[in-house]
Amino acid sequence: LKVEPTTYFGLGEVSQIFTHALMMKMELEGQIDLYRPLAEQVTPRVTVPLFSRMTYEFLQASEIRHPKEYPGVPIWGGFSCGKVIDTPLVPITYCRLATHFAGLCPQPGSKGRWLLSKKYRPDKRQFPLISSEEILTQFSSRELCAKPGESFQYSDWGIAVLGQLLTVNSTLSYGQMVKEEVFDPINMQHTHAKLEEDELYDLAQGYSLKGKKQAPIFWEGMVPSMGIYSTPQDMMHFLQYASRSHSSILHHAIRNTQAPEVKLSPAPKDWEGLEVGYGWW
Repeated sequence: LKVEPTTYFGLGEVSQIFTHALMMKMELEGQIDLYRPLAEQVTPRVTVPLFSRMTYEFLQASEIRHPKEYPGVPIWGGFSCGKVIDTPLVPITYCRLATHFAGLCPQPGSKGRWLLSKKYRPDKRQFPLISSEEILTQFSSRELCAKPGESFQYSDWGIAVLGQLLTVNSTLSYGQMVKEEVFDPINMQHTHAKLEEDELYDLAQGYSLKGKKQAPIFWEGMVPSMGIYSTPQDMMHFLQYASRSHSSILHHAIRNTQAPEVKLSPAPKDWEGLEVGYGWW
């Protein structure tokens, strides 16, 4: 397929830039708070995971003692009831999700299968959409592997959750919301969360690492992280809008996403000096 300014490409994880722009715009408009606990801002049907691992300090004693931290609670003999020195009270926030510091980790041994709907049948080459509801259900039942804010763990799944959470108090889907709030004001008329059948003819062909043609896959639930489709022409509209001076809230939102929030220290191998912003590195 000859590449034209109007050829569609799957943006993959570059999609996250638009999710973070939407998040920051909502923050500037007062709809969300980046730093308040997430559980206080979303509908009760979404359960926000807690870090459940607690650390205890066991004290040895030969006689009854009443530690000053817990007056009236005796610690005696060669054992103790233990003093909690680490608790799961640090909350997940939009900020921690956006910068990959929410404590999320992939399911062990999943090899990415958590991306797929339970209806997935590899023998029939069926790739049904994993819905927005499924993403939020997975989030509600997921355990954390680190305390929020403690360590960097890149998670495209976490950004998908972030995008879907932005819509839980709205009647709009993520695709509708990002179109109205981000794409339309920038005149990105050919950027979509899903391509219609007639638009597939203008979609660049994808290939596997072995050179085999791959059919496009539309992950409804994963769109905020890796599912946006756009054209070179529209991406140039975005770059021009982001780099020029405007007074609009959306322009301020995009500029704010570029500001570094966290410097990785210690950084993973080959990532020394990397600074993490909202959707930008």
